[in-house]
Amino acid sequence: MTELTIHIVKIGLQLDYYSVAQVIDWADQSIIDGDEDALFIDLSLVDETGPDAAIGMLHDWSEGKEIVLEQAYQYYLGYYHKILLQWTGGNWARIQRELIEFYKLDEFVLNKVHRTFYNQLLNDYTLRELSIAAPMNMPDDLEQFLYQFPVQEEMDEYLEGQNMQLTLKDIAY
Repeated sequence: MTELTIHIVKIGLQLDYYSVAQVIDWADQSIIDGDEDALFIDLSLVDETGPDAAIGMLHDWSEGKEIVLEQAYQYYLGYYHKILLQWTGGNWARIQRELIEFYKLDEFVLNKVHRTFYNQLLNDYTLRELSIAAPMNMPDDLEQFLYQFPVQEEMDEYLEGQNMQLTLKDIAY
């Protein structure tokens, strides 16, 4: 188990990209594979009714280990980029909503670039919801921002090796 995997799983659980059942299966498989970390034992026994307990355990484990948190964020932004590249027929609005939720995570410390983009994204989304002309040129502005985050195929392979695959809610963008 690595800190990066824990951050990716925690973020994915917070955004509902992983179900609690998937996290329990991951913990069970890790125990079977010989990882005796107490976190896996705790996650293996967590209640499936909601993600709060599992998120709390992952948060407690990762507290003070933020050095790789930026890598986890880069991974998710690369994943949104990958989805946008596969985009067909107007689903950029869904990606826009997903990014707004992503940026709302408490752990995400917005630097100037991300804060500016988040504010533009949120304003654009709000105005579109009110049927008012929005300031962003979608999906071009979204694509231009996400272009700086490379699609991380090697990270997908890494997560598969950690018995965890990011499914992004199996959304067919």
